Amino acid sequence: MKLHQSLFLILVALFPVQLAYHFWPDNSLVLGLRVDYLSPALYLTDLLLALTLLLYLAQNRPSVSFLSLVAVLSLFLAVVSFQSQNQAVSFYKQIKITELLLLGFYVSRHISLKQLFYPLSAALFYSSLLALSQFFSQSSLGGLLWWLGERPLSVGQPGVAKVSLFGELFLRPYATFPHPNSLAGFMLVSLILVLAASRNFRHRLVVPLVLLAITTILFSFSRSVFVIGLILSLYWLWKNTPFPRYPFRLLLIPTAALSFLLLFANLRFLVGESLSQRLFLNDVALNLIASHPLLGVGLNNFLTQLPDFWQPGQVFLLQPVHNIYLLIAAETGLSGLLLFSSLIYYSARNLFRRPRQSASPYLAAALVVILFTGLIDHYWFTLQQNQFLFALVLGLIWAPPSASKNAKITS
Repeated sequence: MKLHQSLFLILVALFPVQLAYHFWPDNSLVLGLRVDYLSPALYLTDLLLALTLLLYLAQNRPSVSFLSLVAVLSLFLAVVSFQSQNQAVSFYKQIKITELLLLGFYVSRHISLKQLFYPLSAALFYSSLLALSQFFSQSSLGGLLWWLGERPLSVGQPGVAKVSLFGELFLRPYATFPHPNSLAGFMLVSLILVLAASRNFRHRLVVPLVLLAITTILFSFSRSVFVIGLILSLYWLWKNTPFPRYPFRLLLIPTAALSFLLLFANLRFLVGESLSQRLFLNDVALNLIASHPLLGVGLNNFLTQLPDFWQPGQVFLLQPVHNIYLLIAAETGLSGLLLFSSLIYYSARNLFRRPRQSASPYLAAALVVILFTGLIDHYWFTLQQNQFLFALVLGLIWAPPSASKNAKITS
């Protein structure tokens, strides 16, 4: 294994780490308030990725087609940024998107699912232990864990995610993630990739990892991740159950129906936050799309435009719209949404063209989780840990089938 590959696998194991240095220029403030989403930040994982790419480029040259793709996309995003109100934060987001493209390209050329088993298992393991410890202690653990990105947490702290159980408020665990929903989404997609690398349960570490990850998702109280995970589990049982098919499927049908009922019939249960706030953000996004249909208001500029829509007496909510499709359309226009949709379409088509014995069903499941949770949250487009994992999944999808074929780990 080459040095740049070894370094990248260390990076994958450190995907959950939130350690970063934030810069706070004036253009990262909204109404005088610091907004994390607008702050240029240098993460430990950024440095590791940069070093990986430098080592790779010292020995290899990217393909002309990839460089052409980056050039065209960069030109489009530059036009979007130049016409935006806050150009600085828009150009910062453009740099981040270029970084994610480079990550995905590197994975598609040099990383296989088999290689990802141990680093992703490590990420799942320590994130689960930390999250569960936070829940049972109802606070952050502190100490050296600050260097992994754990932030001070307590059930009495304002602005911290909580859940009401039996009439009492409980802290939802964060591990080293910015939010419990971000943690849960990361856990489910990573677990799918670990199962793909081990080809179901063919490694002795998989069963304890599955139990840890599922327990963490449950205690995160991220209902959207729980529901999509339940639906995928039911589908897997439908396809792979060793029991007599028809009687067992008769039991699965009402269970699946109940899952979809939870998914669509009770939005307040699903999102776990104020439905009115989310609907307000959706309305803002639709208004921005209507007023800037072609190129949007600029990357990262949704938040800078948000105060223009606040009504007197309304609670200030400095959050992106909780829907990556509306967010992309609002910030880059219908042109940007078309480019993103094209990427997803060709990625899905690439999966369907793979040999059946490859890991394509697992990669398809990981992509489904990302696209579904992206309907009701923004973290795949706005938060470092989830962005890196999204780029990793797309890179694996675009890798030659031989890279993920027979992705088997022996104990």
